[in-house]
Amino acid sequence: MTTQLNEIVSYFEQLQELDTTGIIPTSHSVNVENVFREDEPRPSWARDRMLANAPQAREGCYVVPRIVGEEPTG
Repeated sequence: MTTQLNEIVSYFEQLQELDTTGIIPTSHSVNVENVFREDEPRPSWARDRMLANAPQAREGCYVVPRIVGEEPTG
């Protein structure tokens, strides 16, 4: 790995030799712009329809196995 790390450092040394005067630092090679839609409420599916295929449901919620805090088995 020493050889590979030396090659990487060598590449960085080559980059240090470049004249970057007047170049604005960037984090992306192309302009990136987030486009968000307006956050407006809209109709959703009925809860009963959403829970229809749930393996287990109770009081309008999905029932899932507890994973946090269980004692290991075996």
